[in-house]
Amino acid sequence: MKRRSRGGSGPVKVRRRTTAALTRRKASKTTHRDDPSAAVQMELRTSEERWRSLLNNPIFGVTFLDENQRFITTSRTFQSMVGYSDEELRHLTPLDISVPGEREINEDFFSQMRRGERQHYEMIKRLRCKNGKLIWIHLYVFAITDRKSGTQLPFGIAFDITEKKQAQDALLETRTELARVARMNQMVAMTGSIAHEIKQPIAAIVANANAGLRWLERTNPDVDEARAVLQAIVRDGHRVDGVINGIRTVFKGNAAARVSVDLNKLIREVLAFAHGEHQTWPIEVHTDLDENLPLVPGDRVQLQQVIFNLITNAIDAMERLPSAVCLWTPRPAAK
Repeated sequence: MKRRSRGGSGPVKVRRRTTAALTRRKASKTTHRDDPSAAVQMELRTSEERWRSLLNNPIFGVTFLDENQRFITTSRTFQSMVGYSDEELRHLTPLDISVPGEREINEDFFSQMRRGERQHYEMIKRLRCKNGKLIWIHLYVFAITDRKSGTQLPFGIAFDITEKKQAQDALLETRTELARVARMNQMVAMTGSIAHEIKQPIAAIVANANAGLRWLERTNPDVDEARAVLQAIVRDGHRVDGVINGIRTVFKGNAAARVSVDLNKLIREVLAFAHGEHQTWPIEVHTDLDENLPLVPGDRVQLQQVIFNLITNAIDAMERLPSAVCLWTPRPAAK
């Protein structure tokens, strides 16, 4: 029959084993405390395990260089990035697999670190792999002091960002193409607008010139009519000049000259011009203009073009059917 401890349910044998294990642990701690070399060895093993886990990580490449910038140690991830073995890399420097332009920048960073002027640096650069292919890396380099020589040795961490860079380049190319298409569409629209604005007064000039020739070719030339059409030609010429100046202002990016404009007077001028353009169309124009309308600040030429385009678009929409166009200027609401 087995003896049981007072107040407990487990056998005495189990308690004796536990006591022995605790005694061994205490003895082990006492040994490390009393033996400095054992503690150092334990610390070295821990440091080696940490270094090994850093080298074996699959996320980023690790490099360690000597005072001549040659590779001392490289991780498998870095070797996989560039396609070189660790032995092959020991005969190379990072500058040997860098591209011109970036190589000089990298060399300058190395020199600053060697002189103690810099403790770390960061670069986004390209590396040429063993197969000739270029990859993009995000590089972080830190200066680590060598215990033996006291010199600053570069320790590097490299992230392969080739896919990210390619995606960014593809996005940039897409945006550039979209911007080009948008500019082309804008140019097409602007060209059509310019042609529309210029064509109308030029057509009026041609029509008036032909009318003037007919008045002068009669047996008894009608000088008064010829003078009237010549004056109309002058007005149309000034109108073309105003349109061209407005277009030039838009392309220069300067603000158009704003003056006080009498809208009623401007509407009547545009109607007189539109009447000369559409004499054969069965269109009646009715106006209801407030004579007390105040002057408004604006670009006279642009307002003129807006009103004329509104009238022309309304007439075009009627398809030469007998119709009427109404124009009015709003009166202030009664208080």
